[in-house]
Amino acid sequence: MISYEKNGRQIWSTHPIEKPYLVYQIGSANPQLAVEAALTVINDVSAIDLNCGCPKPFSTHAGMGANLLYTPDLLCGILSSLRAAVPSYIPVTAKIRLLPDVNDTLKLIERIISTGVSALTVHCRTKGMRKTEEAHVHRLAAIVDFVNHLGTGVPVIENGDCISREDGLKIRERTGELVLHCSFIRSNILAGAHSVMIATAAERNLSCFADGPLVDAETVLVPTYFSLVRHGAYRPPTRTDSFGLIGKIPEESLGKLKTLSVSIHFSGPYQWPGRAYLL
Repeated sequence: MISYEKNGRQIWSTHPIEKPYLVYQIGSANPQLAVEAALTVINDVSAIDLNCGCPKPFSTHAGMGANLLYTPDLLCGILSSLRAAVPSYIPVTAKIRLLPDVNDTLKLIERIISTGVSALTVHCRTKGMRKTEEAHVHRLAAIVDFVNHLGTGVPVIENGDCISREDGLKIRERTGELVLHCSFIRSNILAGAHSVMIATAAERNLSCFADGPLVDAETVLVPTYFSLVRHGAYRPPTRTDSFGLIGKIPEESLGKLKTLSVSIHFSGPYQWPGRAYLL
């Protein structure tokens, strides 16, 4: 394990096996501090992302997260500083939310693209919306078309209301080429958004990436689950998580999995760093 500590306390850890897939997301309202943070972890990650979408007060009160959407000069200044400081082989990306007005959203996206980002993730909700409200996926098609016409080749990644492969297929139908990929699965689906991001749903249910039921969950899923927990890359499941797997696991495997989940839960110390996964 690679551990980052401050004052004797671990604040983040990773494992070399994660590096090819690991995008380090930064929350910042200061270009200099953003660059310092990026350069601190640069040898252990494959890309740097700026969080411009978190609506929570702990982020927005300091001008970070979704508040950056309303300070575009600062937002783009941070991205430009990161792009100038980070080696060219390390992608710099941004994750945003929608602005209430369509034209304002497109204007902001054009400015973001001009900073040299390698990808753009769009959470299809506005700052004031919560995850219980339906994402405005219908607005993404226009964004994808707009970015494509800029001619920069920057991919657009959809986020919001995608908790399974089936949801990815539905988003394809609504937005138009979709590439589903994660560390275990890679496949092409003709459709608009170039990719789909799954965040909290992947933390709750590893089987969300499967394209069909896990016929032998106790031998296919559980060993990987154990490994992730023991290396600190995944938290042990709760009682709710066990039931979250029901939709993907045949009934004959479910009992064994629930028994094993108890063993996983008490398998030892763990931490729960934030993770988002791209399909």
